[in-house]
Amino acid sequence: HAYIRGEIPTRRAQHVGRIRYDRRLREAYPFTGDTPDAIADATVDELIVDISALYRVASQIELGPSTLWRSRFTLDVSISEDLPLPTIGLPQLDDGSVLLAGLRTRLSNTNPIRPLKGYVVDLSARAGRSAGTRHATPKPDAQFDLFASYTFPLISSDHRVYARVLGSWQWNTPPPVQSSLGGENLLRGLSRWRYFGRRLVAQRVQWHWTLLRGWTRPFEIARSVWDIVPVQTMNVELVGFSDIGTTGDPDFGWHRTRIGSGLGLRFVLPPNVVATLDAAVTPGGHLFFYAGVGETL
Repeated sequence: HAYIRGEIPTRRAQHVGRIRYDRRLREAYPFTGDTPDAIADATVDELIVDISALYRVASQIELGPSTLWRSRFTLDVSISEDLPLPTIGLPQLDDGSVLLAGLRTRLSNTNPIRPLKGYVVDLSARAGRSAGTRHATPKPDAQFDLFASYTFPLISSDHRVYARVLGSWQWNTPPPVQSSLGGENLLRGLSRWRYFGRRLVAQRVQWHWTLLRGWTRPFEIARSVWDIVPVQTMNVELVGFSDIGTTGDPDFGWHRTRIGSGLGLRFVLPPNVVATLDAAVTPGGHLFFYAGVGETL
């Protein structure tokens, strides 16, 4: 698993991107319904490359070209002996890809990577083509995405609340590369491919409490072992969160809404370098742990 997300400013534009590569054993569930047990599993390779160049066109507005490439390949499918089912009944285990290009615009008055106070509204519209095992030939495709967030201090500067909503609409995208609900960026506490479809709506509320400011002890200990380590200050935040969302599709309607809740820690090297550790669960589900670099916003 490898995931990189960030922004690189240049003299003319803000280059915004995320690259994700993932190979892991994934469980598959029926295409419709809420059967609690997986009926198959497979080794899955997934690659996502999402890159935009945003140019400042007004004091708080950026606009520019955007591309999205997503591919998914499945290996070693294993069907449950208790629930035998041909793989034709599991389209999410097909191979698939989508390549899109278009425009992205962002309106913000705070840091979009680590917002402390203010709003961010991010819109993208992209078109291109998608292909998959069940597409006899590649099809024209399109995707529209909305992201909106608002962050505000609560009680004191040591407390702040982050709230966001996002939605995604896809046209001809095949099941392997459709929007899926679970994972650290959408709904923590839910398996990433438990629910999927060409429509997605998700909300998140996150509360941050700064427990320690200017903490240097970990670096002092590391320096005592290896004197090349610089002593830096670090802030530590306790995070409580709740994620809610659902996916749907014109072919089968909407899945039921799911909620994931949990606690986490943020280790912040000022101003914007953040290491994250979260634990989350959904009702009736398993406990999931997430660790990474970069806010889970």
